[in-house]
Amino acid sequence: MWSQAFLFLLVVGTVGAAVLIAFVAALRRKHRTFKISFLSGSVITGLYMALIVGVAAATPDRALRLGEEKYICELDCHLAYSVVGMRREGRLVRVRLNVRFDKATISERRSLESPLYPGWRWVQLTDAAGKRYRPVSLGDLSRTLLPGEQYQTELVFDVDPAALGLILYLADADFTKWLLLGSDNAPFRRPVGFRLSQN
Repeated sequence: MWSQAFLFLLVVGTVGAAVLIAFVAALRRKHRTFKISFLSGSVITGLYMALIVGVAAATPDRALRLGEEKYICELDCHLAYSVVGMRREGRLVRVRLNVRFDKATISERRSLESPLYPGWRWVQLTDAAGKRYRPVSLGDLSRTLLPGEQYQTELVFDVDPAALGLILYLADADFTKWLLLGSDNAPFRRPVGFRLSQN
């Protein structure tokens, strides 16, 4: 995630400098400098946005099976999420989720004694008909973790008992990462979900 954040900051810095130069050139009535600076900032912004959308659109649509992991970036490390079980109790669907702080993805700058405070998560369940269900309980998704630690928590949904083909979607809800290359929240990105085994 550091490389994506660095690229974003580089683009923002370059575009910011171009806008500042264009502003000063406009005040001094230097039309040629204004046009070049404004055009440069616009082209860089357009290319970066096209790159974000292109990478997102090229990402395949897929749903993970029980036990398969999905990673969510936390800037200098990753959390791995997997569905380890699901059961239905009338209208309630209980999804057992395993959360693991992947020690192998830690930046060299992060201490192994430094706890992680996970960011907010966006959670939704969909059925084969396209109906969406929000959770009635998010369990303990915001629990702090040390590198290598893991725990299980339960997500609860109020779902139509006749609903089939349930897929759980779990993503980073941090809007500041929307403009990072390869972000799970990028525009036109097909979300990766968890296919629940029972119907």
